[in-house]
Amino acid sequence: MELRKTLHRAAYQHKTVKKLEQHMIDILKLMDAVPWVTGSKGRMTISEAALQLDPVAYPKLTDSFVESRLMDQEDPNLQRASEEYKARFLERKLMRMPMSWSLPNSDENDNFHLPTDEVFFREVLRVYESSRVRNISRDPFVPMTKDQLRLSTAKLTYGMGENDPMLKIVFHDKQNQKKDTHGDPDANPHRTRLFLFWNPDIGQLEDKATLQRLTAAAYEVAKGLEGNQEPDTTPASPLKPRRVSGVSLDAATPPVKKRRKLAFQSSCPDDIFEDSIQFSQ
Repeated sequence: MELRKTLHRAAYQHKTVKKLEQHMIDILKLMDAVPWVTGSKGRMTISEAALQLDPVAYPKLTDSFVESRLMDQEDPNLQRASEEYKARFLERKLMRMPMSWSLPNSDENDNFHLPTDEVFFREVLRVYESSRVRNISRDPFVPMTKDQLRLSTAKLTYGMGENDPMLKIVFHDKQNQKKDTHGDPDANPHRTRLFLFWNPDIGQLEDKATLQRLTAAAYEVAKGLEGNQEPDTTPASPLKPRRVSGVSLDAATPPVKKRRKLAFQSSCPDDIFEDSIQFSQ
C-alpha cells in the first residue's frame, strides 16, 4: 500500500503529468471550437459527439484518433490546436510550477481549510503585487492575471481515502484470539499535494524573476492558511535544458535521432577475454 502511494507520487500524479493534463485540456478546448468529427448527422464537435453518444462519431474519439489529427495538420481549423500540441508535447515548453504544497491533514492542523481556487488566486496575486515581493528582484515587474494560474491536486492514499486499510483486517494470535489493533502510528494513509502552475505566453516561460516572485507570494499565502506555521512546500525548480521529442510536425525538420553511447571498461586481463572468445568459437 505504501508502494502504491509512492508510485502515484513519483509517476501517476507527478507534477509533469499534471502539467500535461492541463495543456491537453487547453488543446481539447481549441479542438472543440470547430466541428471536425464526422457523425451520423454530419460534422460535429467532439463534445457534441460525446454528450450525444453519436453512434458514428463517438467511437472515433480515441487517443490515437485525436493525436493523428493534431499531427497530420490536414484541417486548417485545427491549426491553433496543432501548434499548441507541438509546443507543449513535442518541444516540451511546459507551464512552470512556482510551488507544490503538501496540505496538512486533520491530525496535523484541525483549523486548516483550503479556500476555493478563486480565493487562493486572489490572495496570491495580492501578495505578488505587494512591495516586499516586487523588491525580491531588480528585474522589471511583470503584471499577472489569474488566467495564467492553475491549481491541481494529487491525492496520495492507500486506496481508502483517509482511512487505513490495515484496520479492516482481523488479526489473531497463536491461541486464535482476536487481537485488538489501534492502527500503526507510523502509517500515513492519506496525503494531498497541491500544485500551483504558472502558464504564461511561451516567450515568458524563462522569466526567472517572475517565477521567483510567484514562489514567494504563494509561500506567504500557504503560511497564512496554516496559521503562520511553516508549510511543507517545495519551491520552483531551476530551469533545465529542454529536451525535445523525437517527433516533428514540420516536414522539413527530420526526426531527432537519439544515439546512445556505450562505454565498456574492465579491469580483467586481456587474455581472459581472448580465452573466452576462443571458447565461444
